[in-house]
Amino acid sequence: SCQDSQDRSSASNPRTVATCSSKDREEGTYWGRTANTLRGEKGFSEFLSVIADNDMVVRTLDDDESPSMLQTRYFLDALTTEVHVVLLLLNPNTGLISLLDVVWDVSLPSVKHKIKI
Repeated sequence: SCQDSQDRSSASNPRTVATCSSKDREEGTYWGRTANTLRGEKGFSEFLSVIADNDMVVRTLDDDESPSMLQTRYFLDALTTEVHVVLLLLNPNTGLISLLDVVWDVSLPSVKHKIKI
């Protein structure tokens, strides 16, 4: 069984470490969301405004549970290896569409970043 760092007993404890293998995590849910594939990479997506603009979110973590309040500052946990902020930009005057992907690699002791357009 996969114990998520955002389950009921540990949602308020920042020192709790997730105990899921990456395979369990990809096949299960995280913060009430199932994994999806974006440009060939599997992960969990969330709107940036949900995490950045709110201190708490309410989610149903399992099908048979009542909703739980989760602190958004714990959205990135010990199993997070990369963070992508993907922006779709549209210039209505020219019809030009750009996809901007800012990536932070947090798997190492130091954070590395790259920008793809």
